[in-house]
Amino acid sequence: MEALLVTGKTICLPFSSEEHHEQCMKDKAAFRQFLTDMHSQYPELFPGPMAQGFNLQGFTPLSVKQEGFQMRSIKLTDGKVYQIRPSYMMPYLIAKTDEVEKALFLCKWGVPFWALTYVFGHDDMFWYRAYISMGRNSIVGTTVKDPERLPVNLLADEKHTRFNGEKAYVATTVARECILGVGLADNAGTEALTKSYGHFKEEACNLKPDYQPRDVNLDGWENTQRAWMSLFPGITVILCFLHAFLKIRDCCKRRKDLLKSIADKVWNVYHAETGGSVLSAHSSASAVGRHHHGRFRAPKGSRAVRQSPQVQGGLFPSSSLPHQQWAGSADGLPGSDSLLHPVLPWIQNKRLALPEIHGAGMELPSIQHKSSP
Repeated sequence: MEALLVTGKTICLPFSSEEHHEQCMKDKAAFRQFLTDMHSQYPELFPGPMAQGFNLQGFTPLSVKQEGFQMRSIKLTDGKVYQIRPSYMMPYLIAKTDEVEKALFLCKWGVPFWALTYVFGHDDMFWYRAYISMGRNSIVGTTVKDPERLPVNLLADEKHTRFNGEKAYVATTVARECILGVGLADNAGTEALTKSYGHFKEEACNLKPDYQPRDVNLDGWENTQRAWMSLFPGITVILCFLHAFLKIRDCCKRRKDLLKSIADKVWNVYHAETGGSVLSAHSSASAVGRHHHGRFRAPKGSRAVRQSPQVQGGLFPSSSLPHQQWAGSADGLPGSDSLLHPVLPWIQNKRLALPEIHGAGMELPSIQHKSSP
């Protein structure tokens, strides 16, 4: 397994107990053996140069927050020094995990920080910082871990929201019922969306440098399509089935009888379960479309969207249909709106008022949502 690109200066490892950590602090050989075993089992927790070896670099100063607590440091072959923090201690040594675990669990359900202060003590900013510290983890890295399990079929959409009183867009990437990428864009332009969706690419490439998804299911927003084709050249963009149907509905406003006939056949395609039945329903719907070609009038104010060869219609896909589940990629996702809209308002209500959205405020709710029963 490829090692993750660790950019911090602390490596968090699961010591079996506080006693085990204290024993390793006193015994150099035991500490070295523990690190070797952890790197063998979980290489994604370490920087890449760890594979070339390391040297023990002494101890950190005694902690003021946790009286008498120390950590060992190691130096890698590239000259960088990392502290080894036991998993029973929170980042920045603000507290032990057992002391804050129940309060942070309640954060998932929207309990305000002042209420945590009233029940568990400390102050509001203590719980704010404790909550934020957990959001520094990579969404992809904490979800997938094995590079071979990275999904090749993705779905993405933007949630319209407000940030500090201004309109903003939460660019979200999902696959296999998991949130894999979240980024905030201050506008819906190609450049802003490319940067926001780029957070997912960065984390995925940390896990697998040559990662290349096969397709992504999107709505009809042209800038979103351009962003994904810029991030992953060669990716196939599958247009959302729901958005395709809504365009048909808009074109049939004056022909309700025709809409009923077409709608039945369109949704027969959607509900087909096998490649053969999909092709059969597709042929029937296409025949109706060809018969009434030219009788539709586009809605007032609408405009045609130029589609490149990489863009496939979510309603009538290409000949690759028997090899993939077309209605939102091979994971069988029904469409960008239907999957993302139940999730994004939950994320939006968590920490959108935070100054640093991607680094903490957005990623932590995403990790909490996908990892909960």
